[in-house]
Amino acid sequence: MTKLLRYEMKRNLLPAAVFSAIACLIVGIVYMSSDLFRLNYSPGGNGGFSHIPYDSLISAPTIVLAVLCIAVPVMQFSYRMRGRDIDLWYSLPVTREKLTLARTLGGLMLIFVPYTLSYWLGFVIVLLRENYFVLYGYPLYYLVSLPLGALLFGVYSFLYTRANSVGDGLVCMAGWTFALMLPFAFLSVHFPRLDLPRSFSVWQLSPFGLLSLSADYFNELICADALPTLLPLAWTIPLTVSEGAGAYAGLFLTARRHKAENGGQLSSSLWCYRVLVPLYVFILASSLSADALGTQLALIEGAFLLVGGLICFVVYRRSFRLKTSDIITLSVAFGAGVLVSVLFGIF
Repeated sequence: MTKLLRYEMKRNLLPAAVFSAIACLIVGIVYMSSDLFRLNYSPGGNGGFSHIPYDSLISAPTIVLAVLCIAVPVMQFSYRMRGRDIDLWYSLPVTREKLTLARTLGGLMLIFVPYTLSYWLGFVIVLLRENYFVLYGYPLYYLVSLPLGALLFGVYSFLYTRANSVGDGLVCMAGWTFALMLPFAFLSVHFPRLDLPRSFSVWQLSPFGLLSLSADYFNELICADALPTLLPLAWTIPLTVSEGAGAYAGLFLTARRHKAENGGQLSSSLWCYRVLVPLYVFILASSLSADALGTQLALIEGAFLLVGGLICFVVYRRSFRLKTSDIITLSVAFGAGVLVSVLFGIF
């Protein structure tokens, strides 16, 4: 196991260096070219110019962190998608759990080395420029963002490894990113006057929700502005932690059951097309306005929805010859969605 970890770290040195250079270049340009404060003129009395912090710019390294948490799982676990690679790695004298652990630790290295270097480069640039920030907010946010990045990496590693090909893995990642937001498409149509708290955003339901909230909070802290309410944290923290912990548990507990012959085959896992396609079709069909059903616009929207579902199943099967179960699943999901839309329109 020690030799495997040492090899994994050496193998990732060059990608880590490349990622670090790109991240530092992007963050450095943003921090050097952006305004850090604005002048505010207050007439009368003790009138004069005051300096108001404009933007802490921590969103730049945060975006770098988020992008790495999506890209690195593809790099680290694509060996499962290629028959030649999977046979090579599974022939090593280590258990699959240990192999998954080595890949996970290597992935965290690929994420946190570029993120750390770019983050502190940005902080040094802030120190060298004239600023009026609450500077202790920078190290505090860095410490908060590390576990959030680790949880995010776990979520996307789990989702990616549910598929048997690179393309299907990307579909799984994208599909489940927006899955928890889907019900609000239904609510916005059938309950347009629903009064949601101002602090609530649908984006908070995505895997990036807590990271985005934290960045917003610490940006206000650093800029010495009025801090936003912490109420969303009451449910985003448990949601994010449970998603991340569940993802890591699923990643390691299913490692032993992964079959080498599945590499490159159809992604028949329930985490992929078999659930994602009918789920999206059902919720989007139920989000059709009941008042518009039967109109030309509704017919066009329904047709596009059905065609989209069929295309997804064609991609899943890699053939235009779909199974009867696919047609039935799509028809039932669409019909049930339209029925729900009609029922809510009546009542």
